[in-house]
Amino acid sequence: MRNVNQSQDYFSEFLSRFRGYSTEELVECFNREVGNLGWGNARAAYLAALRTAFYERDLTLDPTVFMPGATSYKRKIKLVCKVVAVDE
Repeated sequence: MRNVNQSQDYFSEFLSRFRGYSTEELVECFNREVGNLGWGNARAAYLAALRTAFYERDLTLDPTVFMPGATSYKRKIKLVCKVVAVDE
């Protein structure tokens, strides 16, 4: 039970922080995760909060990166106006 509460605390803390970030800063956070294979409760909460922060904004999100229930960290992204696209 402690891990669940701790994960929720991490998520809330990260989401609160991300809500204060610009969209460009969120993109930078996302791009730092590309290729990172590490995993743990804190990272899971971080990535879930990052995804939520993107969804809370009035953005068009690339469907190959932001899929229902999943996010791909295989490729970096970029912001073009209000569109988050794959940075090729």
